[in-house]
Amino acid sequence: MMLHNDQKNIQGTTVIGFRGGFIDWAEDESKKYGIHYAIKEWSRALLKYCSVDNIVYLVPPSEYQVQLQGLNRLIQENRELEHKVALFPIPLGIQLLQKSNIDIIAMHDVGWLSLPQMGYIRNKFLKGSYSVTANCHTISYENIFPRFLAMGCSGLSQEDILICPSNAAQKVMSSAFNKLNGFLKEPEWPDIQVLPFGIDPARFRPVDKMFSRELLNLPIEAKIILWVGRISSIDKGNLLLFLNKILPTIKDQGAIMVVSGADPFDEWPRIQMQLKLWGLENSCIRLNVSDSSRTHLYSAADLFVSPADSVQESFGQTVLEAMACGLPVVVSDWDGYRDIVENNISGYLIPTWWNQGKEAASEFFRFLPWQSGHELLSMALTIDYNEFSEKISLLLEDDLLRKEMSERALLRASQFFWNKIIQKYEDIWFSRYGKIQATPEENYQTSLVHTDIFDINASDNFMKSKNDSSIINNSDLSKFYSYLSPNVRSFLPLSSFFNQDDTMLSQLAKGWIEKIISE
Repeated sequence: MMLHNDQKNIQGTTVIGFRGGFIDWAEDESKKYGIHYAIKEWSRALLKYCSVDNIVYLVPPSEYQVQLQGLNRLIQENRELEHKVALFPIPLGIQLLQKSNIDIIAMHDVGWLSLPQMGYIRNKFLKGSYSVTANCHTISYENIFPRFLAMGCSGLSQEDILICPSNAAQKVMSSAFNKLNGFLKEPEWPDIQVLPFGIDPARFRPVDKMFSRELLNLPIEAKIILWVGRISSIDKGNLLLFLNKILPTIKDQGAIMVVSGADPFDEWPRIQMQLKLWGLENSCIRLNVSDSSRTHLYSAADLFVSPADSVQESFGQTVLEAMACGLPVVVSDWDGYRDIVENNISGYLIPTWWNQGKEAASEFFRFLPWQSGHELLSMALTIDYNEFSEKISLLLEDDLLRKEMSERALLRASQFFWNKIIQKYEDIWFSRYGKIQATPEENYQTSLVHTDIFDINASDNFMKSKNDSSIINNSDLSKFYSYLSPNVRSFLPLSSFFNQDDTMLSQLAKGWIEKIISE
């Protein structure tokens, strides 16, 4: 494929995307977590709304092929991306960037665990006065502690940013940094700011209720209460306890409960068995739908509920999706939900508090496997199920109230549209551009952060590629490590790894490769 001359001169403002977000991490829908959706939706929004000239993704070599396939699917949907986005395996991408004349505005990752690696790459290889930023998703799992230590001594500064989706997540991260100050000598932590995830109004919007019910084979006349979320008493909410408290009331009102979401610990069969013992099996059904049908699922319902009681609930994406589809919401007054729902306006926040078991649960938490620890902490949390039931009944009975709250939910959700959220990211990146000075290498401990630079989070199962195909085999890995040595440049010819006629490569990527190979 021939390239136009202007495609060979890659220049202009550029955001470096670290790791990419173009993989369906969990092939089994029943095992998907919220982070899988968040990564994909954020990546789509960046490509759609970011105003910089180029977006260049650096991904672990083991994920390169499958990431490229995912990105190519997006390019097929929007051909304009051909000239704006490129994706390269980390070591080769670094060399390409070093030889380019682009102006890097920021380096960003949709997950925060790679902040140390990004700081290292900026300070050692892609030197520049731009910030590195990353989204925080997980705030409670045990594997984050070593990453905290690495973050404090990896050359980051207060101009770099850890972006939390909620005030609750920011509080957790700030507390962790403060506690770790005694473990490190003069640690340099990134700034911590709050920016929520967003919603795409083209995908999540109200559609005709009756049509949606017919499409999904749901009862036409019944009032429908919807839960969309992980079925997990371990790290989401105790659905069985919730159903026990709520179903008798809504049954008397002629309503049913629809449950949709992953079941990572196979809890649903036990719930079904218990519902039969209670004589409530006809009052609750499980219905899983594809991503493309989620708007119809929300639109088929009359109201949305989520009794989350887990310490890992950092935001509440499904709550926001429901509101964007015009549903009033009734949710626990907990963590990220508080930042989304305006109590008594766009929904109801149900009183939720720590009970007397908190102190003991917190002590045991650190010694238990993560599943047991999270479930134990959830047991130390109390939700006022009586008020939960009262608010649900009120909305089921009062059509006018439900309509008014629906309109206010739509208005509230509009504040989270992705175009507004991405603009806030750009404001941060440009406001900090030019203020960073690379930390001298002798001032930070690189051995903590560079050893896994080519396969970030390879130990995390959900980040591993399921696709064995790759442009790199095991014998090549040592060569890639050598690639980053200051004394070794052009150790391998780029042309041996990239075929410029590869139809999966964007025009931007092809132009870049052609330019570098020809030099």
